[in-house]
Amino acid sequence: MGARHGHHLARWLSGSTPCAWIAWLCLLPALPASAAGMAEGQDATTEIIVTGTRPLPLAEVPRSVTVITAQDIARSPATALAELLASEANLNLRSVTGNDKFAGIDIRGSGDTFVSNVLVLVDGVRLNPPDLAGPDLASVALENIERIEIVRGANAVRYGSGAVGGVINIITRRSAPGSRLGAGASLGSFDTRELFAVAEGSGERAGGSARVAWRDSAGYRRNGGLEQLDVRLHGDVHAGPRLDLDAGIDLHADEYGLPGPISREAFAGSSAGRRASLAPDDGGESRDNRYRAGARLALPAGQSLRLAGHFRDRQVDYVVGYTPLLERDQQANRITERSSGLEAGHVLPWQLGRVAGELRTGLEWWSIDYSRSEDGHGQVGSSRELRSDLDGVAAWLGTSFSPAARWQFSAGYRADLSRLDSRRHALVESCEQLVIPGIPIPIPVNCRNEWVTSELDDKRWHNWAADLGLLFRAREGLQLFANLSRSFRVPNVDELALAPSGLQPQRAWHFDSGLRAQLHPAIGLTLTGFWSGTRDEILFGMDLASGEAVNLNADSRSERRGAELELRWQLLPTLELGANAGYTHARFAATGSRIPLVADWTSAAALHWTPRERLTASLGVRRIGRRADGNDFSGSNYPALDGYEVVDLRLGWQGRHLRWSAGVQNAFDAVAAASAYSGAIYPLAGRSFFVAVSAQY
Repeated sequence: MGARHGHHLARWLSGSTPCAWIAWLCLLPALPASAAGMAEGQDATTEIIVTGTRPLPLAEVPRSVTVITAQDIARSPATALAELLASEANLNLRSVTGNDKFAGIDIRGSGDTFVSNVLVLVDGVRLNPPDLAGPDLASVALENIERIEIVRGANAVRYGSGAVGGVINIITRRSAPGSRLGAGASLGSFDTRELFAVAEGSGERAGGSARVAWRDSAGYRRNGGLEQLDVRLHGDVHAGPRLDLDAGIDLHADEYGLPGPISREAFAGSSAGRRASLAPDDGGESRDNRYRAGARLALPAGQSLRLAGHFRDRQVDYVVGYTPLLERDQQANRITERSSGLEAGHVLPWQLGRVAGELRTGLEWWSIDYSRSEDGHGQVGSSRELRSDLDGVAAWLGTSFSPAARWQFSAGYRADLSRLDSRRHALVESCEQLVIPGIPIPIPVNCRNEWVTSELDDKRWHNWAADLGLLFRAREGLQLFANLSRSFRVPNVDELALAPSGLQPQRAWHFDSGLRAQLHPAIGLTLTGFWSGTRDEILFGMDLASGEAVNLNADSRSERRGAELELRWQLLPTLELGANAGYTHARFAATGSRIPLVADWTSAAALHWTPRERLTASLGVRRIGRRADGNDFSGSNYPALDGYEVVDLRLGWQGRHLRWSAGVQNAFDAVAAASAYSGAIYPLAGRSFFVAVSAQY
């Protein structure tokens, strides 16, 4: 892709919101000047989950939950977030580029709509955009992550629309006591290069950090390159015995190619055929700047109040279906998004006789200004623009209490009001009609180009979500749990832009039950079974009335049921095994056909060996089963995607100041694909190598 990171950074600095920079810079003077060592991430994070208004011990959550710690990330062979997540139970990697851009994660069989049914949060703020692009996992560097919390199943009471298949909550690193300077570099296959630098420090009253990372790769596919630059700033202040403040800025810019699909014959042929591209000139660039600030106030009687706000400024410029017959700017498409939101949450402990619990309440408000233009601004008949305003407000409440020593009960409810106003604009040729006697066809005269605006499309939806949870502590180290919940998802702007007038939100009921068991001090196990039934599921398919392919509500219920098993076993003091398996039976109830692009079976295993105190070796294996083609809703129109296995290896060493690692991904060069539509296949990358080194002081 070529190193243009200086240009990207200059553009960020000129386009970023000044007040957000000032808010963060106000925290900088409190940073300590003394040098000290950087403490490692605390192992206790494996026992904490922070997807609600306050931290909860994992043993109190009546759901299927996986926590990936900083230690897990450091020893994983994965070099990107999507690859890391794909090794967890019932999480399936989806990709259409062969690189990190537009790679995503499906949870429990959402299928092709995973971008809208799986919610990704970064420090509690949505990463999902209001269109079908999906959360950009490439914008979150592994080096910046402290831990990841994966909550499977619906969580709509807390997070609203889109928290259907699961929630991935990414907690970024905070500065530890003292100060630290660090830098690192890596090289890998496909001309991959990466640099990063970090400066952070924390004292008794305040802390802050600054991280910069640049990555450039030519990609596995021709025109599959990705260059990106990320800047992350964070600061927090302990303003008093009861008040804590924090603020963060995440700046991301990238430039990428869009290699497109290949034929089934090319996919089954040679490596050169799989690496080829039928779209060598398609691609784009994006800028995504996110700002957030929050305050937490401790109140009397054990109460707490949390206030948070966020703002996002996103712009994407891209070309798909390039033709040399037109100038590039005549084919250019642009997406702009400016979104903001505010949230308030309150926790109130209560006691009624011998029963004690707490009441959690929250209010949310959000506003999104979205526009998308296609084919430039001067192409008569093809240049068009969509402008949408999405606003919403929600209130939610939840409670939890223990009616008996071993029992814990929880319940929640959410009322959600959202509105989407949109207009479409198109460039057309407008002419007056001259009628000449004796000539039956009018003659167009005084022609001119003008933009025509459609009528306002005003959508309003009232939705609700509910949640009931029960947890039973059968004995020390064994918890049984069950959860019943209702979720919803409103259509996004892309779905409404190509849909009949009656497109409605989808609604679903979910039921989970399972157990968490510490079978032995060295063996931990989690087993969960689940079922969900969705009505009016939003899908892309054929409208029988018009004969056109549009987004519509499914006319029959869709069902998903299955289970996931997770095991962690400390075989020896120096040898640890992690393994998981997931089964998802995702079908349309009326026909029994499979939901496209959902694998019935997934499994993974990881072996971590520490032969010496500072030396680690890791082996990871994951397998994905067969999946129906993305456009095959009957199960017989196109050949299914074959299952595949991927083996990754990593060797690492960490000293007091220096750390290095080397690894190989897809060690046996498995031929694999995560997506296919109408027989056109998007292959995943073949075998690759990497070596990385970093230092910290």
